[in-house]
Amino acid sequence: MRGKACRRMLGALALVGVLLASLASCKGRGAEPEQSYLVSAMGFDPSQDGIRVTIEIPVIRESNSAEAKTIVFCETAPSVAEALARMQREVPRDLVFSHCALAVLGEDLDREQMQEIFAFAESGERLPLATEVVRAANAEKILRAGSLSAPAVGYEIPELLERERARMGVDMRCSIYELRATPSPDLPVAIPYIDTVELGEHYGARLRGLDILRPHADAVRLLAEDWIPYAILSNRFVGGSDTDRRIGKVKRVLTAESNGGGVSIRLNLKLTLTGGADGDGQELQREIITRTESLFVYARDVIGEDLFLLGEQIKRKNAALPIEDLTWIRGGTLSVNCEMEGKG
Repeated sequence: MRGKACRRMLGALALVGVLLASLASCKGRGAEPEQSYLVSAMGFDPSQDGIRVTIEIPVIRESNSAEAKTIVFCETAPSVAEALARMQREVPRDLVFSHCALAVLGEDLDREQMQEIFAFAESGERLPLATEVVRAANAEKILRAGSLSAPAVGYEIPELLERERARMGVDMRCSIYELRATPSPDLPVAIPYIDTVELGEHYGARLRGLDILRPHADAVRLLAEDWIPYAILSNRFVGGSDTDRRIGKVKRVLTAESNGGGVSIRLNLKLTLTGGADGDGQELQREIITRTESLFVYARDVIGEDLFLLGEQIKRKNAALPIEDLTWIRGGTLSVNCEMEGKG
């Protein structure tokens, strides 16, 4: 308990430093520090009246400069811009979005609303390109749940995602920059899916899985156990740990050839495993092969689409193969070979 209290105090002190430095940086923008609220997170949900926008603001308690709390404001309007304009009339200080760390997208937003949110994010000095993007059943609920390990939800969820990346070795970061830098609007985009879990008298954020956003169809949701095979197939696995076993590094070789009705893919993996019992290597090999091949079959037979951009990877090596669109996977096959190079 004492360790948790110390971590929370250190987090609050760090937030105080960030707030003071950030407020000082606002002087040149026409907003005095005492007249500004720095937004740490934003949430977007659909509504019968248009779109509901939620913002989280960390503030310092006047009675204790080392303690911070958050306040949450919500407003509904036909557009994001109008919701924020209404909110600004109710909030006693200028809203500053240039330090926003998190954007939560409600899963029921339609495509037009999503495009409007991205347009807002890219306009002027609205949201930083580094702002983390996640999906949730209800964005307002996520921001109202509060934070257990950080002074604000906007800082807690990015920390949670960073811990999961380090643990699983999966580079699943999705930011405004990644969404903006997507080379084609027809390509799927992977976004972490978050929900809340009850922890005693409080609620905390939890990484539930991965949503694959497709512009032309509904999102595909993968469970947490699908993260590693998805990362392997999409070439986003960098090495990490899986429970008590640690994968130090991964070598990945992808080859493909035409099989008449489609494309036959062979994926050769060489892993360096550290930690765990002597028999863990063979167990992990079987697990990776089974999960990776099963996820490919799910994408082929249930979704009927290349969720992993394997076609793009193959095209760079063999442009003659028939992979002109995202549906080539329907006639494709995959075999995975996994070897251990050593154990430290």
